[in-house]
Parts: sequence; structure tokens; C-alpha cells
Amino acid sequence: LEFRRVLFRSITGYITKVANTTYGNFYLKDATGEVYVYGTLDANGQTKQWANMGIKEGDIVTVVGPKSSYKGSPQMVNVSVEKHTPVTDVTVSEFLAKSDNSSVYYRIKGNVANIKNTTYGNFDIVDETGSVYVYGLTNGWGGPSKAFESFGINEGDNLTLIGVRSSYKGTAQVGSAFYVAHTPAN
Repeated sequence: LEFRRVLFRSITGYITKVANTTYGNFYLKDATGEVYVYGTLDANGQTKQWANMGIKEGDIVTVVGPKSSYKGSPQMVNVSVEKHTPVTDVTVSEFLAKSDNSSVYYRIKGNVANIKNTTYGNFDIVDETGSVYVYGLTNGWGGPSKAFESFGINEGDNLTLIGVRSSYKGTAQVGSAFYVAHTPAN
């Protein structure tokens, strides 16, 4: 018998793109980078069950599986999903209608306005339905705070972020927010 040492990793991040809806191949990103996941197993260890798992682009997942590579690029293969946190796309007005909940995540797209703090990233995000204050923005899932200036975000830029509904002194705000993408206004 020959035993090979297989190292299993656990990674938490958000799904930036689903590449195959049969096998559950996707790109998973956290604050340190992005990795390709080649194959997702369901709770029973079966393949080809992605469609039944309820996971989609933008969701936050923790996966466990072996590290591998393909043509020199790192990837994970045949991962198990340890935790799945759905993320719902909402407009600002839909977000404002929600109740505070630190474990329910929303993806919001809008323009950056009224930047109040360039260290933590405190500003308003505005779309055609309204405006809401963002209390701090980190660089991806699990990213450090105090990095807002490194994003290159300016007033008027179109921004996509993920965060929870929270409030301060009765006023709604986006909490636990992390950066997904942005397009400069010019």
C-alpha cells in the first residue's frame, strides 16, 4: 500500500462566478485572493448535486477540501460545503425595508456619495430608489479594516458591496460591509 499525504484546507469567501452548474465549479474570493473550486460534493458526498444545493453567485460559503493544481494554477477539488450563507441582491429601498440582522447578507449596487471617513470607508451608497449609510468597508470577506483608501474609490463611482442591515441610534445603515467591485465614474 502507498499512502499519500493529502492536505485539506478550509476557506471562507464569496462566490464571484459559477463556472459549471452541474459539478459546482466556481471561483471563491476572500480578502487574500481568489481560488478556483473544481467540484462540490453534497452532504452525502455525491457529485453533480449543485443544482439541489441552493448555492449561487454572490453567496458566502466555507468549503473544505484538498488543495490541488491544474496547469500550475492552484485550486481545490471535490470540496464539501461546511457553511452556506445566502446573499440576496437588493435595491437600497428594499434594504431599508429589512430588519436589523447581523447574519443576513445583502448585495447592494449604487453610487458612492458623501464620503465621511477615508480610513474606515464611511459613506452613502445611492441608487435610483434611495440612499443608505455604509459604516465601514473591508477589502473582501475577512479583510482588514482601515484599508478604504487602497480601493481607489471616489465620489460618484459605481460600487458593489455585501453587508448586513444594522442601525445606529434608530437610523438604518450597512454594517459588516465588504468590497466586491467598483467602476470609476469617469
